[in-house]
Amino acid sequence: MPEDEDRLGRSCAESGMIKEKQHVVTVDLDPTITNRNRAHMAGEQAVAIDDFLAHNRFAPVSDDAASGIGPYHLRVAFENRVLLFDLRDTAGKNQYSIPLDLDLFLPLMRDYSLICDRYHDAIGGGDSSARIAAVDARRRDLHDQGSEFLLTQLKGYVETDMETARHLFTLLYALTASHNH
Repeated sequence: MPEDEDRLGRSCAESGMIKEKQHVVTVDLDPTITNRNRAHMAGEQAVAIDDFLAHNRFAPVSDDAASGIGPYHLRVAFENRVLLFDLRDTAGKNQYSIPLDLDLFLPLMRDYSLICDRYHDAIGGGDSSARIAAVDARRRDLHDQGSEFLLTQLKGYVETDMETARHLFTLLYALTASHNH
């Protein structure tokens, strides 16, 4: 029995170490992404990437138990109206390519972009605090909807949490903002 407990203890410890490694440590944007975005969105992209890297959980779903240990590098690219997340381990081995159909996200991104514009206009225009709070509540609601939708699109590729999905949605918005107007 003590031998079984030792194996179980080691298994739990190993599982904890694996979970600690199941995150992204760098994000690289394909140069075509940065070239096609409006200049002012570069700052938004940098903040979104920093926030994402500060807290994220990426646990690739795979039949291969040896893969998916991490940590990972994430390369983001556009290819034929598809946003590709190319997830590699720190040795550079391609682990997964996660395609996200941008057409599925664009209606929500347009709405989110419009509400963000309204929010900034309300703050800059001296609107009442009640009006600013109402616009901000709608902005947060759309952000949550987008994050939940993103979670459904990532299902089957990676296991992640809502906080990571929120950061990724912000990054997705920053990357697609030039296409929303």
